[in-house]
Amino acid sequence: MNLKVENTTDVSEIIKLDDEYSNHICVLPDNIHCKTQNEEYFYAFSLPTIQKVLKERNLELHQFNELKSANLIDQRGLEYFAPIILVGSLYYSQNPDAISIALGLISNYLSKLFSVNNKAKANFTIYARDDKNKKTKRIHYDGPVSGIKELEKVVKDTFKEFGD
Repeated sequence: MNLKVENTTDVSEIIKLDDEYSNHICVLPDNIHCKTQNEEYFYAFSLPTIQKVLKERNLELHQFNELKSANLIDQRGLEYFAPIILVGSLYYSQNPDAISIALGLISNYLSKLFSVNNKAKANFTIYARDDKNKKTKRIHYDGPVSGIKELEKVVKDTFKEFGD
């Protein structure tokens, strides 16, 4: 299992945060740090499925632009690539259980998806943003589905560091 937390460029310097940002868990494009001016944003192929799984529990993922099927990147193998998630400290302070619920739902979905193969890995990236100080931390998890609980703990600890 590989779990890494690092400071990164604040997402507001890369993408315009709209009014819905502080009301939802948001999804970021996979190419957020390397998009050229004329290039479109691309999202993980799993995004529509994850949106459906979360919506069944009244958790909606907000995205900053329209999703087209051509904008989905399909990475195949025994590794699951989750959509990149952005959570702001304002949303987190008002909905502290939302991340736990979302990661729990995704973990359950993956456990069923990979029930015949216990060697499958999950790959998650979550950006935690300190809205007050406009700082962002990138949390990356690469490991077994069973280790997603550790990711949840690290996300919570990151927001405690922000002081919200």
